Amino acid sequence: MKLAMQEAAGDKVTEGCRCLPACDSVKYEAELLKSPLSKTITRHFRRNSSIVLDDITDTRIEYEIAKLEVNYKNPQFSSLSRSELFGVTDFMANCGGLLGLFLGFSFLSIVEILYYSTLSTYECRSTASTSTAGGGACTTA
Repeated sequence: MKLAMQEAAGDKVTEGCRCLPACDSVKYEAELLKSPLSKTITRHFRRNSSIVLDDITDTRIEYEIAKLEVNYKNPQFSSLSRSELFGVTDFMANCGGLLGLFLGFSFLSIVEILYYSTLSTYECRSTASTSTAGGGACTTA
């Protein structure tokens, strides 16, 4: 009961639990008011109750019976919804884009390097086999 009263009063009950915040939450501004039941209410309860209360004293009724009224301070409430700003795929796409931008390296660059290396190797072999002067050494400019 004490925990519920603290929570309704807005105290930080879950300070030490290290819980993550909720993804969806609705927060109402609550104000807690409490007062003991008056003697007229206990007499009215004793008269109109269908439960047999012969062995229960008035003080016990005062402390063990509660009247609950829920009233809203304002008709508005604040709703909060949390979602991730960047997911795993967004992060990987951003990293790939930045690497491509800053390194200037892309799939076409890889294809160009492979094309140049295979073409130059083929040229070198074909010129080395046809020319006998020069000792078979291949130089590219």
